[in-house]
Amino acid sequence: MAAVGVKRVKLSANTLRSQAVATRFLGDIEMDDKIRVGCIEMCQEFHVTTMKLSDRYLAELERHNYVTPTSYLEMINTFKLLLDNKRSQVIKVAHVAANSKKISFCKRNGTRNQAVAGITDHTASQQTI
Repeated sequence: MAAVGVKRVKLSANTLRSQAVATRFLGDIEMDDKIRVGCIEMCQEFHVTTMKLSDRYLAELERHNYVTPTSYLEMINTFKLLLDNKRSQVIKVAHVAANSKKISFCKRNGTRNQAVAGITDHTASQQTI
């Protein structure tokens, strides 16, 4: 799936690779194209920034930090998992809210029915006297 609207302004090879990987792995998620582009750019930014910080870490502290394709895929999969969890939470909250409205309606409607039944019973008892 081609990413709609992804910026293509003088991107490095690493940036293009991370963009392609993010596009492929986020392509199967149900979301608006504009949101997908933002998610792809976010993942790409995380990856490129991490690589730059790793280079700086090596230059300043002479210590290696490896940014591997596997770690990038793990980050994308973690993002997908968190997104799925949040969507599930939102759906549960929406169901609870909908059920709460139904219960409230039934209680109000039930009270109204009881009141009508009470008035009918009261009227019937007065007529028999």
